[in-house]
Amino acid sequence: MRPIRFAAIVLCSLGMFAFSSAPAVAKPEFAGREKTTCPTCHVMTDFPKKKNDVGECYKRNGYKDLASCQKDPKK
Repeated sequence: MRPIRFAAIVLCSLGMFAFSSAPAVAKPEFAGREKTTCPTCHVMTDFPKKKNDVGECYKRNGYKDLASCQKDPKK
């Protein structure tokens, strides 16, 4: 196989992998850090895209103070 042809195959293969990667998903480190589970902040029927009221509050507060969001998600 000629080097140019081989290089073209490799570049095309790498390009396919780069554009077929999965979209970003929820970060499990939040659940671990807060010692909770994903349904605390997410609507599980549309996970990870949709957050519930607690998840939206947690996001608004810079992903800090989950306990206060659980008490009053509208803050």
